[in-house]
Amino acid sequence: QIKIYKGDKAEGTAVESWTSEAGKSKELSLAPGTYTFHEEAAPTGYLKVTDITFQVKHDGTVEVTNVGEKDSKGEDNKVVTNG
Repeated sequence: QIKIYKGDKAEGTAVESWTSEAGKSKELSLAPGTYTFHEEAAPTGYLKVTDITFQVKHDGTVEVTNVGEKDSKGEDNKVVTNG
């Protein structure tokens, strides 16, 4: 279960949430601002990632500002997590 929260902490009501599936991605349309990617639970056979804070800029680009996992990064306007 993945949740996206507005702000730099996984607090309050999530602005988006979904259940992740191996090999599938989720496309979101988020307004400019700071958000936190939070994984409630990892799929069977996977480890849960720590929270990732990222910023959506006015031009639509994404900048990861706080990475809990060293294999997480911003790439092609996506938050990519490997590991």
